[in-house]
Amino acid sequence: MSPPRFFRVECDEDTLVAVTLCEITSLADENLEAELEQLERQLEQPHVKNLVIDFGQVSYLESCTLNTMVGLWKRVRMRRGKMALCNVSDLAREILEITKFDTLWPMLPSREEALTTVKS
Repeated sequence: MSPPRFFRVECDEDTLVAVTLCEITSLADENLEAELEQLERQLEQPHVKNLVIDFGQVSYLESCTLNTMVGLWKRVRMRRGKMALCNVSDLAREILEITKFDTLWPMLPSREEALTTVKS
């Protein structure tokens, strides 16, 4: 499998951390589709419960990204897990607040704080 172009996935005990590597402007890219399918498979592993999305490389959230986040959140919620976001830019934070997604997912300044939040 080729190296990830859109995000890298790390595992911290029962939590996956999806680290964005670039802006995501369309779901039409077959590489992105493959990476999302891989993430979904990893979320279905028996020991995985929570998800942290690190938006350190993203300044703006497109509607396709929000839609993808909702799908991932539904998978996490079915496992009775938690999802948190970290390193969210000011513009992305504003979009999440306008759309009220900030009421679903805590937005923390660091990955460590996000991991602590989902594991508590």
